[in-house]
Amino acid sequence: MHDMADLHNAVIIGRGGFHALRDRPGVTRVFIHAPLDFRIKRLMKVQNITNIRQARADIEESDQSRAKFIRDMVGVNWTDSLNYHVSIDSSRVSFEASVEMIMKLVKG
Repeated sequence: MHDMADLHNAVIIGRGGFHALRDRPGVTRVFIHAPLDFRIKRLMKVQNITNIRQARADIEESDQSRAKFIRDMVGVNWTDSLNYHVSIDSSRVSFEASVEMIMKLVKG
């Protein structure tokens, strides 16, 4: 991650990037979240899943895996807003508006 950030402008999603690059100048840490019900409906639509229980299980498994990875690797809670400069609820802010907000933030 550090090599990528040294050489390029980059968007790094996941893998603890918010923590690994936390002290680098010019890095903007963004957390995008939504309520579980919204996430279930979105997953069902995007992945064409018809079973709501399966969609819920997939999200819960992903969240648990992500929480464990970040906790084991860096010892923090990945959903803690103190890890980020900005937090966006994607059930309230469109993806397009989120991109616009982030771009304005990054450009200063």
